[in-house]
Amino acid sequence: MPEPYIVLVWPQAADPPQSRLTFHLCHRHHLRALFGQEEPFQMAQRADESEQSRPPDSLVLLQDSTAVPADEELISLRSAKEAKEAKRNSVQDEVDHLLRVVEERRKELQELDSEIEAYAYVVSPLRRIPPDTLRDIFSYAIPYTVAGIRDTTLFAPWTLLRVCKHWRNVGLMYGSLWSDIHIDVDDDQGVLPERPSFHANGPLPHPMDDILWASIDGPYSASRAADTVSREAELLELKLQRSQSADLTVTISPRMRQNYAQPFLRIILPHLHRCIYLSAPFHIIGHAPFASRLQSLKHVVVDYTCAEYTLVHPSVTPPINIATTQKEEAETMASLGSLNLSTFSAILSSYRANPVLYQPRLLTSLTIFNVRPRGIHIASDLLPQLESIRELQLFGSAERPTPLNAGANDVTPTEPQQILPRVVLGQLTSLKVAGKVLVSQVLSSITAPSLSILDCPGFVEPQVLDEFLEVSTCRIRALGVDLQHDIDSLPGPFRATHSWEHLENLRIHETPLSRISNEKVTAASAAMLSLLTQSVDQPSDKDPSDPFPSLLHLDLGPVTCTVSEVIRLLTARRAQGRGHKKLMSCKINMASSLQRRYTEAERTQMKDEQQVRRILCREVELEPAGFEADNFAEWRRVLLNAMTMRASAAWRGPDWSSRRSLQNTQLTWAEALEKEGDQMVKMDELQSDGLEVWLRPMRKSEKDLYTWSGGAQINVVVDTVF
Repeated sequence: MPEPYIVLVWPQAADPPQSRLTFHLCHRHHLRALFGQEEPFQMAQRADESEQSRPPDSLVLLQDSTAVPADEELISLRSAKEAKEAKRNSVQDEVDHLLRVVEERRKELQELDSEIEAYAYVVSPLRRIPPDTLRDIFSYAIPYTVAGIRDTTLFAPWTLLRVCKHWRNVGLMYGSLWSDIHIDVDDDQGVLPERPSFHANGPLPHPMDDILWASIDGPYSASRAADTVSREAELLELKLQRSQSADLTVTISPRMRQNYAQPFLRIILPHLHRCIYLSAPFHIIGHAPFASRLQSLKHVVVDYTCAEYTLVHPSVTPPINIATTQKEEAETMASLGSLNLSTFSAILSSYRANPVLYQPRLLTSLTIFNVRPRGIHIASDLLPQLESIRELQLFGSAERPTPLNAGANDVTPTEPQQILPRVVLGQLTSLKVAGKVLVSQVLSSITAPSLSILDCPGFVEPQVLDEFLEVSTCRIRALGVDLQHDIDSLPGPFRATHSWEHLENLRIHETPLSRISNEKVTAASAAMLSLLTQSVDQPSDKDPSDPFPSLLHLDLGPVTCTVSEVIRLLTARRAQGRGHKKLMSCKINMASSLQRRYTEAERTQMKDEQQVRRILCREVELEPAGFEADNFAEWRRVLLNAMTMRASAAWRGPDWSSRRSLQNTQLTWAEALEKEGDQMVKMDELQSDGLEVWLRPMRKSEKDLYTWSGGAQINVVVDTVF
């Protein structure tokens, strides 16, 4: 039997610091004799109880070696393994229990969230909104115009009925949400004979009777049109039923002379006693039995443009007799004159000789396009007849030769203009005149003491404007002016600062920039912004140099300026304690900046890349002799690296094959703002403070909601040429 031995392994200098003395026990008695202790391992063990979980020394020695464990070590290792497995199972059971508890708690949280949501729905402030207030909110969601009856279900109030039961009850409770009736009938859907047989004292015929379905696309299209109109008729009847007894606003789109908007006209006839607003073609108003049914009518718009429509279906529509049509127009206007109307509007085509031929005293608003200033005596022929006018819009046109069918109102350019006294338009509140000659002619011919909205696109003489304001003694609340590129005359329209004391809306119009240098445009824009900018360092509470102390809404229009100039303007206008009102909104969607899209270094790099891409696309041939020796090595490296991308669409796209990619255009003001971080921070602060800023072009729906004139609606459109 060999002698028991002890192997002592001491740490070497190259061993890591955590190395320690390792004992390999071969005989327990020799170890006792060596150390003189009953338990020699006590000096190597720690007192910490947590150290018991450490693997035995035999495991540490054997797990990294190929030695076979002894029997005693094997028993010890198996026992330790079983203990670890038991502990592992215990821990696993505990983890499973905790996971089950977590899952149960999660389900409990979901149930609590559902209950809390139910409580929140009941106690929500939206639920406590009074029904009449909720009705007013719903009314703002209803669009102003709808394409037709078939599309009406895609908008409010139809869509509001599908939100919840409470909203459905409120939507069906108030008939005013369903009182806007818009009828748009296509000419190829179906037409009736020229005179529909209305029975004044008897029952109306079925809406679908006597309809002649005609279509240029054949029987299938005619059948489809019949199904569409039938569905639209059902929707119209349902809408009229839900309107209850509310006042109606009925709009019938103009169509050809023989289109009587059937069967919808027969459906709405029994409800016209509730109609307060009616817009329809003249032949419908003249032929339908409206006189005895329009007791509540206050606003009417008569459309005469359909009288000149080209016949679409000659087989079912007889030719139009001009004399008969004019007689019917006179009868229609006479019948409307007997009504107690608040506003009257007429839409005439360019073939009309006089826009106020019938009942001019009823006109409350008027818009005339293509007015030739020398083709009509504005002061003598037109303006004196507009005694009840409230809103007037005149748009001038370029001078053209006198037409062959010139009327009595036409005059030659050489005819001397008679100086007439100013026409007093006491009820005029909104005036818009476009055209340099026409603006001077109108402002020199009228006096408007109640005028509050003045819009003059195009150049306006400062002297003419000053005389008009002095004579009228009106308080202008909204002003539209043209951006003048003459710096000396720029402050001209604002010379009399007392006239703009009550100005709240200011709009700068766009002017064609042909034959005007960029320097003049920039200088004019800078002068305009300087005029609008308040002095933040002004010691007094009121800046006497500010012509607009009440300015609330600003539309900068097509100015060309730096980002900092506009930010300085907005900051000054939002400052407190300056003796002026704080600016509430500003539109900068048409402004341009002085910053170019690319720097010179970026543009040079683009030119080089453009040349490389054109070479790869085989548009030009690479000629090393055409390059300098110092640059040719770089060109060769770029070409070799890019050969693998020759078929890539990014290298062969239209942006690189076109020369337009090298145009260094000016950035819009919004694009330049994004490149200047410090100015963007200031803009964010202004918007957080309550300033409403428009940086992009407005959509059509937004233009309807945000009008610079403060919501003024033009009810009359007369399109004629004088």
